[in-house]
Amino acid sequence: MHFKEIVRNIFFFFFLFLFSLKGFAQSGFLSIGSQMGDFFDPQQEYVTFTYGQVFAAHLENNGAATAGVQQPYIIYTIIMDTVCQEADSTMHYQHHNFDMPLHTAGDFFTDNYYPISSYHRYDTVAELYLTIHPIYFVTDTLLVYDSQLPYAYNDSTILYSEGDHTIILPTIHGCDSTVGVMVYVATCPTDTHLVAGYSISDIPNFPLQHPQVVPYPIAMQNNEPLRYIVGDTTPVLWTLSIADKVLYCTQNVIVAFPPCGDGFYAYDGNNIRYNTVRVGCDCWTKENSAATLYTDGTSIPETHVYWAAMYPDTSLNLAIYGRLYDWYSALRLPVGYDGAISDTIQGLCPDGWHIPTAEQYRNLTAYPVDELKSPNYWIVPGNNATDFTSLPGGYYNPISNNFYNLRGNAYYWTSAVGNNDRAETFHLSYSCETGLMELIPKDYGYSVRCIKN
Repeated sequence: MHFKEIVRNIFFFFFLFLFSLKGFAQSGFLSIGSQMGDFFDPQQEYVTFTYGQVFAAHLENNGAATAGVQQPYIIYTIIMDTVCQEADSTMHYQHHNFDMPLHTAGDFFTDNYYPISSYHRYDTVAELYLTIHPIYFVTDTLLVYDSQLPYAYNDSTILYSEGDHTIILPTIHGCDSTVGVMVYVATCPTDTHLVAGYSISDIPNFPLQHPQVVPYPIAMQNNEPLRYIVGDTTPVLWTLSIADKVLYCTQNVIVAFPPCGDGFYAYDGNNIRYNTVRVGCDCWTKENSAATLYTDGTSIPETHVYWAAMYPDTSLNLAIYGRLYDWYSALRLPVGYDGAISDTIQGLCPDGWHIPTAEQYRNLTAYPVDELKSPNYWIVPGNNATDFTSLPGGYYNPISNNFYNLRGNAYYWTSAVGNNDRAETFHLSYSCETGLMELIPKDYGYSVRCIKN
């Protein structure tokens, strides 16, 4: 006998015992089975429970029992479904006659009652357990160097340009998510090369070429110093930032000395060529002046070539030590002049050059004398570490009309006035370790070196 029939008979006799009367009686619900499958879609694996009612039996007058008419079963179905969140708020879950919005992620429960009212069909209660997995609507910001394009955003997305990009990414649940990516592309500035002026040791900072960022400028700053040292390379670090992204650019600022030294020459009024040398930040002529003409062709009033009984070869003396000049002739000033003097007064120097100031000679006192003296022609030679190549040309005394200290001392005019009769000079001696600044009568004959403007 079928299980359902056994159960029905058991309950039939049970109710005959309880109700010995004519008419109908009924019990509560009873589970009579379970199966896999959905009332609406048997292919789906939903758990379905079927409940029925045990119905009363009709009692005849003779005590015989006749089975009553069976009432419909009630089907209880549990539906579990998983879907992806929808960005569109009008999108709804509408399977199995349910209607639930899908724009909010989470776990949701609802139920429906489906009345059928038919002996061959069943009333149904369906419970829906719906999981809506989230999708993500996020924005991201990238800040990259131009050399990084194309840029691999993930395993499947390559970004080729700056600007807005929309990327669809699958999540772990298979729901596509949208990422809006704004890509900023930075081009770092090239190194800055400058050539400083002559006699300049440092320069103040100046507007630098900025990094270029597309599609829009972003915040940036740098650590540039207040001043740049001539002859040095100074790295300037740029910091670029947008959102939580930071990028760095290093821009080297290279401040070079102006031309001086090998291959760079000066020519005086006699077209005599002078080698040059940079000492510190100044560019000097490397030999003592030997001109007899200013650069406009005018004769220099007072010039002398060293002569003494011990050194009678004036041609040789001129070739090695140059000429000696009084202060007025060196600066091209009238005798007795006591007015203002420019720091770049040309005097007998080549065009673009001038008689050094006292301060420029004082800069040389920072070096030991041996580093300024030539390695020959001195009684005690120097090592000439600076390549200044000072030559001991001695001096001329107009009072005695004699020359003194050839090979022992070097004397140079500055453009500085000490008083009415004297001017400031720079003096190197074979017997002193440092250079000296002295006030000397302006009519003495001293050597001249020139310095670049």
